[in-house]
This record gives sequence, structure tokens and C-alpha cells, in this order.
Amino acid sequence: IFSIRNLRIVLKSGAYASGTPLTKDSELVILRKAAAALDPNPRTNCPHLQAGLSNWHDSATWPTQQVPSPTDDVITIPTNKKVLVSSCSIVAGAIYNTIIIPSGSELVFNDANITMNVRNIRVEGKLSMGSATCRLYSKINITFWGNYTADHNIAPNMGSKGIGVLPSGSIDVHGKQYHYSWTRLSVTAAPGDHQVYMLDQVNWEPGQEVVITTTSLYDDLDPQNEVRTIGKRIQFTEPLKFWHYAGSEYQAEVGLLSRRIVFQGAYNDSETSKFGGHVMVMGEGRFSGLQLLRMGQQNMLGRYPLHFHLGGSKPSNFIKDCSFYHSFYRCVSIHQTNDTLLTRNVAYDILGFCYYLEDGVEENNEISFNLAAYVRTIYSPMTNVLGGQDGEFDYENASQPLPADRAAAGFYVTNAWNTIVGNAASGGWTGISFPNLPTPIGASRTWPIVPMNRPTKVFEGNSAHSAGFYNPWGGCMYLGGKLWYDTSVEGAGRLRYDSGRTQRSPTLNGQDAWVRFNNTKVFLCQQGFNMWGYRPEVVAFESHDSVKMGQLFNDAWLNNALINARSNNPIPFPKNTRGFQFYDTGSKAILSNVTFRNFHHDPMQSDSDSDNTVLYGMTHSDTFKPQQLATLKNIRYDNVDDQLRVAVRNVDTGSSRYYTFVDTDGSTVGTPGSYIIGSATSTWWNYNASCYPRPDWNAYVCPRADKEIGVIDVLMRGVIAGNAPEYIHIGNTTLWGRGVPNNSTSWVTGQPGITGPTNIGWYFWLDAGAPVDVNITLSQVPSNNFIYWAARYPDGTQFRIFGKGTSNSTYNGQFTAATSLSALWASNGIRQYFFDGTHLYLKLTNPVSSNAQFVRDGVYTWTDDERLGTDYTVRVIAQCTATNGWCPVTNVQ
Repeated sequence: IFSIRNLRIVLKSGAYASGTPLTKDSELVILRKAAAALDPNPRTNCPHLQAGLSNWHDSATWPTQQVPSPTDDVITIPTNKKVLVSSCSIVAGAIYNTIIIPSGSELVFNDANITMNVRNIRVEGKLSMGSATCRLYSKINITFWGNYTADHNIAPNMGSKGIGVLPSGSIDVHGKQYHYSWTRLSVTAAPGDHQVYMLDQVNWEPGQEVVITTTSLYDDLDPQNEVRTIGKRIQFTEPLKFWHYAGSEYQAEVGLLSRRIVFQGAYNDSETSKFGGHVMVMGEGRFSGLQLLRMGQQNMLGRYPLHFHLGGSKPSNFIKDCSFYHSFYRCVSIHQTNDTLLTRNVAYDILGFCYYLEDGVEENNEISFNLAAYVRTIYSPMTNVLGGQDGEFDYENASQPLPADRAAAGFYVTNAWNTIVGNAASGGWTGISFPNLPTPIGASRTWPIVPMNRPTKVFEGNSAHSAGFYNPWGGCMYLGGKLWYDTSVEGAGRLRYDSGRTQRSPTLNGQDAWVRFNNTKVFLCQQGFNMWGYRPEVVAFESHDSVKMGQLFNDAWLNNALINARSNNPIPFPKNTRGFQFYDTGSKAILSNVTFRNFHHDPMQSDSDSDNTVLYGMTHSDTFKPQQLATLKNIRYDNVDDQLRVAVRNVDTGSSRYYTFVDTDGSTVGTPGSYIIGSATSTWWNYNASCYPRPDWNAYVCPRADKEIGVIDVLMRGVIAGNAPEYIHIGNTTLWGRGVPNNSTSWVTGQPGITGPTNIGWYFWLDAGAPVDVNITLSQVPSNNFIYWAARYPDGTQFRIFGKGTSNSTYNGQFTAATSLSALWASNGIRQYFFDGTHLYLKLTNPVSSNAQFVRDGVYTWTDDERLGTDYTVRVIAQCTATNGWCPVTNVQ
């Protein structure tokens, strides 16, 4: 076996690469790799050595006593015979039309150099080129010929120009194993370099082609992948043109494209029409050491280079260490087939999704240690023409059966309940895509599952880079988009793909479940990891040179992570980098044991929210306001400007005024202790004398003490409601109580939602006067926490006050007046109030709160009771001498 460690490729001219070769690919994560040893190849069960073989070129093999002619329309292998094809069996240069292997018969290829040109092969029996324990070492080239046609010349529903394996049939194709089939550089390769080093030992050979992937941002727009041929003495026959980075942060991948057995579409009738060969397997299929070149038939469903089709459970099926090169339509489709193995494969220059789970019902497959590079969309890439988070949408049509191909990825995972380990994606609209399918599609359309709600089975040690730039919300790994049958008038039942925000809510056995991503690396991305939906856990994660680390919300946990704004890769980086964005209403996130590195001030940015900021929030909206959503623990800042640790954009919105998060250990503040960090867009979060401002963050830092973060919704018909005007100031809420600084206040607008510290006084004022009918919903006020509510009313006002739980009626009923303010404060606050002739006082608490927490690594955020149906609403009806529906008052606190 030809074996090399730290492959050195000597070029004829140029400068030598410099630097000590790396010995590992990552600082923090573990990118899983295939076992170092070659697969056992004991040369047993060799089909070409079995007894009872009849030679193709022997006339006695055939019932007519004549060797078939290539001009025959159909050549049928004799019934119950095993026919051996050798070098001398095939007429050189001739194109065979259709070969049929009946059930009970077998067509066997010898371990000899063989070239065959053929149009169609139908396998009802067996087609054998080696076996799993007997790989062939010779060069076998099968070229498929045929102009574009929609006819089914192989078999019914199996198309033309390729191999169709019927349910009764089996195919085995096993060439020499080259291992590793792909690896990573260990030293940066520059244009004209003389030496290229790789991380792993390989047994590649002179004359073979390799691909070196890009380490630039824009793979599709500025492709810098390079294919080179290994010459004599392990040197490339041409020097490199582009920079291929290999640093401690990340490295370019290097994949072997050549194999000794080749299935290819003929150049003459494949290239222009993008109508290559294809292999469809409904029975048993095992492939290893096979190159597939110019294969796939663009936009013809089911016509892919390799395709496991409607197989059900197929634990013996596999595709190992194959390569897919210049494919017109995908690489591999696993279609309504489970329990298969897809491992150690290399794909380069692919149109449409590459490794592809077709209908959304495919489960318990293993997709491991595969490389996908330079994956391109079919037709124009989807952009963000709809604005916001909506992206773009498109429908299926006669020339585009899967509209999602306009957002093509190296890995297309329609059902997460599979084992996805050790893969690498370079380029694509996104690298690894988890589209949301509310129902299966295609042949599985009526299956009673919701693919988008399946959790991850195993997702471990995968990486993706150089992707996501067509949409600002796109990512190198993207759990978003929606693929479904649109039954609207416009959709007319057609398949539609929306590239933007669609949320998944994973479940398992009827219970909420998490989607877990372990040891994940992203680099050179628009967003590294973007998941729209609930309950993501990203544990052991690295992001380098990405515009934004990603998007996680709704019970999200990021743990043990490294977010690196800039690596040592000297490529131009045209955009500023963001760390982690806390979302708004209902989107809880816990960050623990996270290191942020190399974030530095951009002097061209006057707004900190546009700078290379580490922690920031959604501050654009007056409607979607933050709650107690974000909690931090053990956050480290390595070579980060202190002013960039936190940024709160100073804009006149509720989301800016109420922005907040909890620093449980002071690791962000820089002083031990537990702190609430709140916006300084208003003075609202300056709640005691120990608080201090951070003008560079536009924030207040306050010791947490006994405080939680509470949320209430004040609702008044036509005044404060979801359909009321945004941004217009109609009053204010001011903190009060012992030790509270003067004028700790925030504006009230027509949109409901007030977020603030608990166990303190909140004075509520509306400019129009005191409301005669107002509802106060405690949407996030945990039991044993209180808001001491005060509102001014005219002397003599009478009150009817009621409490009501949304789903728990235990504490429903009318409030009674307390004997004194001190008595109210000493009580549990349930169904009591006090009016002193000037102010109405309520000790607001939620007696039916779920007290539910999202807990990870010993820290928590509170769950929104309103979303759980465990909220509690206090309705205040005031009887006064009203003017225009308001009780007239003067604002005196």
C-alpha cells in the first residue's frame, strides 16, 4: 500500500510555505474523524474468483452460441448464469444499448482494466465489481451515453442512461480504498508554494486529482477551490493560484477526487444538457472506492448519481469513500430508506443539494466523515428580497421540481433523527441545511409524521464554512426555511419553499425535546449557526471570521464555546463582526463557559451597536420587548476592547429601554458578584444607589441582590393594546421605594409590556389621566416576587378589582381593601389593595405562577407564564367623576 504521512507536494517554482505543521485541527472542539486504519480487505468472497463463472466473450455462454453484439437492442444475461466480464470481453469504443441481468443471474467484472460504454443496465439479479471484503485494484471505467430523454429505457419509473437496481436486485462496486479520502492542510498553502502539508497520513498516488477548498468568504461569487493532479514524486503538475489557509483556528480541506473505478456520463452528451448518468437502487446496494463524474440529470426527480430509492430498512446498504465530481444533480439521495451508511465520501462541484434526505421520513441513517465542497444553487440563489426575516420564496414548476435547490447545501437534512458525525461542508447557500417540513413530501406525503419536529439523534464533530452570504439571516449551518405544499389559491397545492424564518419545535414521544449540536465548528460565514425555533443546545462550539456567530433563541443553551472575531487568516474581511445577539419576547438563552476573542473597536463606527460588539440585543421594536431572557456564566474576554463587551443601541423603542440580562458571576462586568445589566436608553434600570452607569455600553450595572426581572402587560382598550400606535409616548413608569434614585423612569407607549426589577415599587402614570378600566397581566413575575404598584386616582374614587388566572381559578375573585398600606405590604398581596385617597396600591404577585425555569449549568432564566397559561390578570375598574373616559388627576408621586 502506497502510504504517506504529512504529504509534501513539491512544486517546480515559487516560494516555500513556512511555519510548523499543525498537529491538530481545533483549539476547543473535537472534529470527529474516521478510524485511521484501512477497512479489512482479506480478499475473501471475491465474485470474480467464485466457481461456476462463464466468460462473456465465450460463445458457449450464450443461448444463441454467439457473443452479443454492441448493436443489439437488448443483451440479457442467461438465466441462472454468472457471467464474467474481462478486458477482452468488451468491444473497444462501442456503445452497448441495454443490458438486463435477470433475477438469479449475476454479471461479474474481473479485477482487470476494463472500459465499457453503455446506455442502460437493469439489475434484477446481481451486478458485482468486487465485494465488501474483496476490493478491486484494477481500473474499471463505465461511461453512460444518451441524449436527454424523459423515457424510461432502464425499467418502468427508472429513467434512462444509467443503472437501475430493482427490489429483487443487488449491486456491489468496490474499488481500492484511498484513506483518508479527505483531510486538512497543516500549513497554509500560498500561490506558487513549493510545499503542501496535510494533517493526516494518506495513501494517494501520482496521477490522481485532488481538490483544495477555499478559505475565502464568498465561495460561489469568488470561487478559490483548486483541483490539481499529483505528478511524479508527489508533486502537483501545476502550482496553486490561491491562498489556502491552515492555522490553529481552521484549515482548508483537501479531498481526493480520483478512484480506480469510475462511473461517468459521457462528456459529449452530458455536459451541455446537464444530463449525466444515474444509479437508482431499490434493492441492495453497496459502493466503495467509486468515482462518479458528470452524473445526475438536472431537475429530474430520482435521477441522481447514487440513489437509495424506497428501500425501507436497509442496514446492509452503504456508500463508502466514493467521490462525486462535477455533478449535475446532487450526490447521494437517501429516499424513504432507513438504517443505511454514508461515510468517508468526497464531493466537489455539485449542482443542487449534495448529500440529500429526500422526503423527510428517512431516519436512523449514518452520515459520517463526508466532505462537500463548491455546492451551487440551481438557478439564482435566494436572497432577502422580502426584507426582514422572510427571505424569498419560490414554487415548484416543470423545470424546477424542488424550489429549495435555490438554497442548495452540502448536506440537506429534512429529518434530524439521523447520526451526523464528522462531516465538513465548504460553500453552498448554506453548508448544512435543516429545512422545516411540516409534512413529508413526494412519495411519503401522507406519512403521519412531522419531520421538522424531530430532534437530533446525534450531531457531533461537524464543520462548515464559506457560506450564508446571500441572505443576512443565512448561516453556514441553517435550521430554517420551510418546504411544504401550499394549498392557497396562489399555491394551488404546489410545493413551495420559503428561505426565511420558520420555527421548529422538536418533540420526542410527545414531550418537548432539544436539538443538540456537539463539537461544531463554523468559519468564514455570514452567520455561523442559525436556528429558528425552540430548544437548541450548542455544546462545544467554535466560530471564526464570521460576520455573526449565529442566532439562537427559545430555550437556547450555548456552552463551552469560542467566538473568535478574527483569525490569523490575512484575507480581506469587509464587514464588522458580532458576538451573540440576545433576542426579544419569549426567547430565552443561557451562555456558559464562552470565550470571546479579538473584538476591537472600528473607528469608522460611531454607534456601538454597529461596531465589533460582543453582546447585544434586538432593539428595533416597540412591540417585541425583552423579558428575563438572557443569563450568563463564566464568560471570558480574550483580547477584547472592554467597551465592546456590551452594546445597547440607544433608540426610542421599548426593546431598547427594557433591554437587560443577568451576569450571574460578574465575569462580564469584571467584578465578582451577580449583576443585572440594563439599558441606559432611559434611567429605568438605575434602581438603587449601588447601580452605576457604563456610558460606553449604554447600560447600568446593578448588583442583583433580591431582584429578579419581572414582566407585566398593562392593557387598556384602544389605548394600550397590540393594535395601538407604536413609539408615541403616552405616560411613564417610575421606580420608587427606599434607596431608589430620583427619576428612575421609562416611557410608556401604546404597546403593552413593561420589564423591570421585582421587589420594588413601580409608579404608573398616563398623561391622559387615571384609567377607569385597566388590566394588568403578570406574565413573568415568579411566586414570592412582588411589584409594589402605585397609580394616582382622585380622592373619593371607588374600586372594583378582580383577579383571574388563565388556567387556574384557585385565586379568582374580587379584591378587598386592606386596613392600611403597611398591612398590604405585610400581606401576601393576593386579592388585596389599598387606596389612601391619592394613590391606589397593589402588591402584584402571581399566585398561580408555574415558577418554571430554563436551567443549564446551574443558572436559569424564568419561563413566561403567559405562554404557559399560568399567568394572572388583575383588572381594576375605577368609579370616579370621569372626563372623556378618564379620571382626572395631577401627576404627583
